[in-house]
Amino acid sequence: MIVLSRVITLCKVYPRSLALVLVGMFVCIMILFSAPGNFPEWASVSVAPGASLRDVARELNTLHVVRSERLFYVYMVFFGIDDDLKAGTYYFKKPIGLAALARRLISSDYGATPVKLIVPEGMNVFELAKVVVAQFPNIEYADFIARASLYEGYLFPDTYFFPDDASSNDIIYGMKSTFEDKARNVSGWDDLNIEDRRRAVILASIVEEEASSEEDRKLVAGVLKNRLAINMPLQVDVVFKYINGKTTQTLTTDDLATDSPYNTYKFAGLPPTAISSPSLMSLDAAINYEHTDYWYFLADSKGVVHYSKTYGEHLYKKGLYIR
Repeated sequence: MIVLSRVITLCKVYPRSLALVLVGMFVCIMILFSAPGNFPEWASVSVAPGASLRDVARELNTLHVVRSERLFYVYMVFFGIDDDLKAGTYYFKKPIGLAALARRLISSDYGATPVKLIVPEGMNVFELAKVVVAQFPNIEYADFIARASLYEGYLFPDTYFFPDDASSNDIIYGMKSTFEDKARNVSGWDDLNIEDRRRAVILASIVEEEASSEEDRKLVAGVLKNRLAINMPLQVDVVFKYINGKTTQTLTTDDLATDSPYNTYKFAGLPPTAISSPSLMSLDAAINYEHTDYWYFLADSKGVVHYSKTYGEHLYKKGLYIR
């Protein structure tokens, strides 16, 4: 602000033409040395080997790391450093301006040692926390659980590269941002309000645990939608992995009576939160589900899903396929 006040003073003293030059210089300095206002809180940029300057400029603009794709391109060409980009993944703990960004990209200043974090589809925050603390010693299990639990279902399953000194918030923010970007690719997502999106994510997390093929996911979602429509308990076993770590094979009668809001045998409707990180396929199934006359389903030991229209038919198939 001191610089701006001085520029204003000069504009009052000197002729208009010179004042315009000074203002132009001030604007250029601000552009070169200040970061964009929407620079991400945490950002990483990957420069592929052989990537063109235009490709890099486009990526930087998409990630809001530069103010303008064209401005970055012109700057690099003007200073003759357009061919000096070094491949690799660059990490930014805080926003930086265009000039500082250019220096890092031509000097291999990556910012930190990258750690590869693989998050498979269907992983919940408890499982994720174990993986995270094993790879990031400065992160505590309980702290990560406390923070990540707020976003169960919204931590997108993918392969990530984080700085070795990343915090819980860094990892959670990166995964949540990826979810927000990816979810836009699902048909119908943008048409949903906040509450319908929340319900879709919860349903998708159940579908993720119950089915594997695209066809089964949409049919399973259709069955669950039928039950939700008449307030019939969902009665899905997969919630117990979230409640007590048990699977269908290890459940007991006492487990089914567990007093937990996640127990879909005891309480009708959806659980209060998602129970895992759903894939885009499951999210799509939850939104664009198959309308069906089926009310029941079960999976055999080979993972094949069998559907039934009546409870009697369901019991018959249960005796036939579940041993």
